[in-house]
Amino acid sequence: MTWFSAPWDRELRIASAILVAVLGAVAGGLLVLGTVLSRGEPDLLWPFLVGPAIAIAVLAMAWLLAPRGFALRGRDLLVERRLRPVRIRLVDIHSVGQLAPGEAARALRLGGNGGLFGHYGRFWNRRLGSFRLYATRRSGLVRVDTAEERFVLSPADPEAFVEAVLARAPRASRATSPAVPASPRAAGVRALRGIGIAATALLVAIGCIFSSIWGFAPVGVEVADDAVRVERRWAGPVELPLDGIRSAEILAPQYGRRWWRTNGTALGAVRFGRFASRELGAFRLYAWRYGPYVLLETNRGRVVLTPDQAERFVARVRERIGAR
Repeated sequence: MTWFSAPWDRELRIASAILVAVLGAVAGGLLVLGTVLSRGEPDLLWPFLVGPAIAIAVLAMAWLLAPRGFALRGRDLLVERRLRPVRIRLVDIHSVGQLAPGEAARALRLGGNGGLFGHYGRFWNRRLGSFRLYATRRSGLVRVDTAEERFVLSPADPEAFVEAVLARAPRASRATSPAVPASPRAAGVRALRGIGIAATALLVAIGCIFSSIWGFAPVGVEVADDAVRVERRWAGPVELPLDGIRSAEILAPQYGRRWWRTNGTALGAVRFGRFASRELGAFRLYAWRYGPYVLLETNRGRVVLTPDQAERFVARVRERIGAR
């Protein structure tokens, strides 16, 4: 096996350090803010975990997919990565050569990473057309052309790399510069493919967020033996101990308006989390319809619910807390 490293240039080191610091600061800030606002309640803390989880996932995937080096092994040219190395068959290579300075500059990123642990993914510019970039610096780049793809790589010794590929690839010739741009039609198809993948990933992320909201949403309430139990779709129930409830009453209609959310979720009639109003002050809300609203005064603050039979629910709660 012949190995060529992929050293980072100064620009990539600085960009990666800044991006790691920014993502770390955002993740840490959201965790601290969520801990303070949720007051230790898991159902209110989880929305603040989405941002840190995304930041960690971005850092992890960028690190795992970044090029570490280039290897000629057996019948393949490999772009070595920590996850899923890129394999280019030597028999498919028809030309290889160094790029002129600036030939890959001002490239439009169609899908990929532009500076966190590396530059890789699908790019396009006027000189090269569509190409797949796997680089850790902006100079000393090598172009590898196959019948289907154009690759731009950043081996440590570009000329030695070109000579090694020419010696191992039976159909390869030394590429001339400037390069002939790839077919516009092929570039358009690949661009659409990249956009489709990005759109799918975005839809999956949005779907995960809405699925989490749906899972934590309240759907009903009952008075159990020792607690008022708020049932949720997928998550476990929220229990309000009866020995901590001081009173229960149906709110007058004027008190069920002009609420604002301080930490929670509001999707139409489905609302849960911490809310506030001028009349009620701060309270926890578990609502799955627009009223009637029931107010519980508890030792941990006010709680507002929307039971299906409000009068019967209030009578049941009063009966249970009065029997203590």
